[in-house]
Amino acid sequence: MVLELISILSNNGASMNFEGDVNFEDMEFSGVWYNFKNPFHIKGKVENISGAVVLTASVSGSAETVCARCTKPVKAEFDFDFEEHISNSGETEEDDDVIVIEGSTVDVADLALNNFLVIAPMKYLCKPDCKGLCPRCGADRNETDCGCEDGVTDPRLSVLDELFKD
Repeated sequence: MVLELISILSNNGASMNFEGDVNFEDMEFSGVWYNFKNPFHIKGKVENISGAVVLTASVSGSAETVCARCTKPVKAEFDFDFEEHISNSGETEEDDDVIVIEGSTVDVADLALNNFLVIAPMKYLCKPDCKGLCPRCGADRNETDCGCEDGVTDPRLSVLDELFKD
């Protein structure tokens, strides 16, 4: 969703509303795979406030991923707002949080995806008390008790057990 901002950039007090759906490519980020089967909905406004161009938007949608403990599919719902300051001149301070654009267009989908990656959790669980997979046999501990012993030390590390004996 590309917005033409020429009339906003040059006119103090000018504003423009926008709304639409954007499709994100399936991706992996920070060890989490996201499958975007449906588009995300974006609704927002761009306005020139005393020469400062501000884009505000609300984004909602869902992505499929997997549980970090048992690898079952998880549908993650997202509903977030973001605000970006935009400039088409290179006259910004180094510590300013300003998106500098070339020309007069901005891709709202790119801004939404960047903000999605900022708010997305590092891991997802199918349920808060997910027991995960057994590290010894791989059984799903939510569905069955595999009978494997907990706390059995890998024989290669048994020498370290000696360090903790009193």
